[in-house]
Amino acid sequence: MYQTIVLGLGFLLIIGGGYLIKSIDKEGLIKQSFLKDSKVTNILATIETVPGTYMCNESLRCDNSRTMTLSPSGEVQILTSYNNGAELLNENGSWKIEQGGLISVFLTDSTTEHYEIPHLFLIQSVSTSTLSKISFDSGLYPDMHKPIFIKQGE
Repeated sequence: MYQTIVLGLGFLLIIGGGYLIKSIDKEGLIKQSFLKDSKVTNILATIETVPGTYMCNESLRCDNSRTMTLSPSGEVQILTSYNNGAELLNENGSWKIEQGGLISVFLTDSTTEHYEIPHLFLIQSVSTSTLSKISFDSGLYPDMHKPIFIKQGE
Protein backbone atom coordinates (compact mmCIF):
# COMPACT_ATOMS: atom_id res chain seq x y z
CA MET A 1 0.00 0.00 0.00
CA TYR A 2 2.75 2.46 0.97
CA GLN A 3 4.63 1.56 -2.19
CA THR A 4 1.63 2.59 -4.28
CA ILE A 5 1.35 5.91 -2.46
CA VAL A 6 5.09 6.62 -2.81
CA LEU A 7 5.05 5.70 -6.51
CA GLY A 8 1.98 7.86 -7.07
CA LEU A 9 3.56 10.86 -5.32
CA GLY A 10 6.81 10.34 -7.24
CA PHE A 11 4.88 10.28 -10.50
CA LEU A 12 3.04 13.49 -9.57
CA LEU A 13 6.33 15.20 -8.66
CA ILE A 14 7.89 14.23 -12.00
CA ILE A 15 4.90 15.53 -13.97
CA GLY A 16 4.73 18.71 -11.85
CA GLY A 17 8.47 19.31 -12.24
CA GLY A 18 8.22 18.85 -16.01
CA TYR A 19 5.35 21.33 -16.17
CA LEU A 20 7.27 23.84 -14.02
CA ILE A 21 10.39 23.59 -16.19
CA LYS A 22 8.30 23.96 -19.35
CA SER A 23 6.55 27.07 -17.98
CA ILE A 24 9.85 28.67 -16.86
CA ASP A 25 11.92 27.70 -19.92
CA LYS A 26 9.96 29.42 -22.68
CA GLU A 27 13.03 29.61 -24.97
CA GLY A 28 13.67 25.86 -24.66
CA LEU A 29 17.24 26.34 -23.37
CA ILE A 30 17.00 23.60 -20.73
CA LYS A 31 15.53 21.15 -23.23
CA GLN A 32 18.25 21.98 -25.76
CA SER A 33 20.95 21.38 -23.16
CA PHE A 34 19.79 17.75 -22.78
CA LEU A 35 19.68 16.99 -26.50
CA LYS A 36 22.57 14.95 -27.93
CA ASP A 37 23.14 17.26 -30.90
CA SER A 38 22.95 20.43 -28.82
CA LYS A 39 25.94 22.69 -29.44
CA VAL A 40 27.20 25.32 -27.05
CA THR A 41 26.83 28.57 -28.93
CA ASN A 42 28.91 30.57 -26.46
CA ILE A 43 32.13 28.66 -27.05
CA LEU A 44 33.62 31.54 -29.04
CA ALA A 45 32.80 34.25 -26.49
CA THR A 46 36.24 35.59 -25.65
CA ILE A 47 37.56 39.08 -25.08
CA GLU A 48 39.37 38.76 -28.42
CA THR A 49 36.42 37.65 -30.58
CA VAL A 50 33.40 39.52 -29.14
CA PRO A 51 34.38 43.22 -29.47
CA GLY A 52 33.00 44.98 -32.52
CA THR A 53 29.98 46.84 -33.85
CA TYR A 54 26.69 44.95 -34.11
CA MET A 55 23.50 46.11 -35.86
CA CYS A 56 19.84 45.29 -35.22
CA ASN A 57 17.14 46.67 -37.51
CA GLU A 58 13.57 45.93 -38.51
CA SER A 59 14.48 42.72 -40.36
CA LEU A 60 16.33 41.53 -37.22
CA ARG A 61 13.37 42.23 -34.87
CA CYS A 62 14.20 45.81 -33.83
CA ASP A 63 11.55 48.34 -34.87
CA ASN A 64 14.16 51.10 -34.57
CA SER A 65 17.69 50.72 -35.89
CA ARG A 66 20.23 49.99 -33.12
CA THR A 67 24.01 49.87 -33.31
CA MET A 68 25.80 48.22 -30.36
CA THR A 69 29.55 48.76 -30.09
CA LEU A 70 31.42 46.53 -27.65
CA SER A 71 34.96 47.79 -27.11
CA PRO A 72 37.90 45.56 -26.07
CA SER A 73 38.25 47.68 -22.90
CA GLY A 74 34.77 46.66 -21.68
CA GLU A 75 32.86 49.79 -22.66
CA VAL A 76 29.59 49.59 -24.59
CA GLN A 77 27.66 52.15 -26.60
CA ILE A 78 24.20 51.64 -28.10
CA LEU A 79 23.03 54.19 -30.64
CA THR A 80 19.31 54.04 -31.47
CA SER A 81 17.83 55.83 -34.47
CA TYR A 82 14.16 56.86 -34.19
CA ASN A 83 11.92 58.33 -36.91
CA ASN A 84 14.29 57.41 -39.75
CA GLY A 85 17.27 59.10 -38.09
CA ALA A 86 15.48 62.30 -37.02
CA GLU A 87 16.04 61.40 -33.35
CA LEU A 88 19.10 59.64 -31.92
CA LEU A 89 19.59 58.15 -28.46
CA ASN A 90 23.09 57.27 -27.32
CA GLU A 91 23.37 54.92 -24.31
CA ASN A 92 26.67 54.08 -22.59
CA GLY A 93 27.88 51.55 -20.08
CA SER A 94 30.00 48.45 -19.72
CA TRP A 95 30.00 44.81 -20.77
CA LYS A 96 31.72 41.64 -19.63
CA ILE A 97 31.80 37.92 -20.31
CA GLU A 98 30.24 35.99 -17.43
CA GLN A 99 30.95 32.45 -16.32
CA GLY A 100 29.54 30.08 -18.92
CA GLY A 101 30.16 32.47 -21.81
CA LEU A 102 27.14 34.71 -21.29
CA ILE A 103 27.61 38.41 -21.95
CA SER A 104 26.16 40.99 -19.59
CA VAL A 105 25.67 44.58 -20.74
CA PHE A 106 25.03 47.32 -18.17
CA LEU A 107 23.83 50.65 -19.56
CA THR A 108 24.30 53.44 -17.02
CA ASP A 109 23.39 56.62 -18.90
CA SER A 110 22.13 58.12 -22.13
CA THR A 111 22.27 61.45 -23.90
CA THR A 112 19.23 62.53 -21.89
CA GLU A 113 19.63 60.96 -18.42
CA HIS A 114 21.67 58.97 -15.91
CA TYR A 115 20.06 55.64 -15.02
CA GLU A 116 19.69 55.18 -11.25
CA ILE A 117 19.26 51.47 -11.93
CA PRO A 118 21.39 50.29 -14.88
CA HIS A 119 19.56 48.81 -17.85
CA LEU A 120 20.68 45.19 -18.14
CA PHE A 121 20.98 43.03 -21.25
CA LEU A 122 21.97 39.37 -20.86
CA ILE A 123 23.15 37.87 -24.14
CA GLN A 124 22.81 34.11 -24.00
CA SER A 125 23.88 33.09 -27.51
CA VAL A 126 27.17 34.35 -28.95
CA SER A 127 28.86 33.35 -32.19
CA THR A 128 31.58 34.97 -34.27
CA SER A 129 29.10 37.29 -35.96
CA THR A 130 25.78 37.13 -34.06
CA LEU A 131 24.41 38.05 -30.65
CA SER A 132 20.98 36.58 -29.89
CA LYS A 133 18.75 35.13 -27.17
CA ILE A 134 18.93 38.47 -25.37
CA SER A 135 17.09 39.00 -22.09
CA PHE A 136 16.15 42.58 -21.18
CA ASP A 137 13.35 44.65 -19.65
CA SER A 138 10.81 44.84 -22.48
CA GLY A 139 9.15 47.77 -20.70
CA LEU A 140 12.30 49.83 -21.31
CA TYR A 141 12.76 48.59 -24.88
CA PRO A 142 9.27 47.82 -26.25
CA ASP A 143 10.46 48.15 -29.86
CA MET A 144 12.74 45.08 -29.61
CA HIS A 145 11.14 41.66 -30.17
CA LYS A 146 13.67 38.82 -29.58
CA PRO A 147 16.37 40.91 -31.30
CA ILE A 148 19.35 39.58 -33.19
CA PHE A 149 22.48 41.73 -33.50
CA ILE A 150 24.73 41.03 -36.51
CA LYS A 151 28.42 42.02 -36.43
CA GLN A 152 29.27 44.66 -39.04
CA GLY A 153 32.34 44.60 -41.24
CA GLU A 154 32.63 40.80 -41.25
